[in-house]
Amino acid sequence: MAILQTIKQDLIDAMKSKDTGKSSTLRMLQAAIKNKEIDMNRQEMSDEIILEVIAKQAKQRKEAIAEYEKGGRLELAEKEKQELAILERYLPEQISDEEITSVVKTIIDDTKAEKSDFGKVMGIAAKQLKGKADGGRIRGIVEGLL
Repeated sequence: MAILQTIKQDLIDAMKSKDTGKSSTLRMLQAAIKNKEIDMNRQEMSDEIILEVIAKQAKQRKEAIAEYEKGGRLELAEKEKQELAILERYLPEQISDEEITSVVKTIIDDTKAEKSDFGKVMGIAAKQLKGKADGGRIRGIVEGLL
């Protein structure tokens, strides 16, 4: 619950400092966490589940940024970038492509994977790198190595 408490305290601080951008982003994040809690029949929310919710929200912002930029809506893209920066503060540090490559090479060597074993390697890599690297980055590296 440490992450949830941090989010709640940061929301209080943002409201006190009248930072409307940060407070609206944190309110939206709290709503997403609450919805996940309801989906889980009000079970205890672990930090791991909360990180999954934050990662999903961050991914949505990245997709929105790409769409807004493609559509020439730079002011909306900038707003999404600001929200993404706030959300990323709560996510663990992402590992480098070199570290992902190292992990994937180890998986390929251990499983003696071939080109047709993409799904198997991807599944293992995604499980090992969960929360540490974006799935798209992992996929690109797996495809490059197989």
